[in-house]
Amino acid sequence: MRSIINMAKILDMKIILEGIEVQEQLDLLAQDNYIKYQGFYFYKPLSEESFLKVLKERL
Repeated sequence: MRSIINMAKILDMKIILEGIEVQEQLDLLAQDNYIKYQGFYFYKPLSEESFLKVLKERL
């Protein structure tokens, strides 16, 4: 994984890591500005209605 992250940095690309489920996973990688995250740690799967509600709250 670190090799892929380093390659993305060299190519000036951002990375999205999927499957972050626990704090320890986030802690391991959270110090890198090139990485964005998604996974159950942040939100469980949402219905369309719930997603739109969350989206409106964040805008």
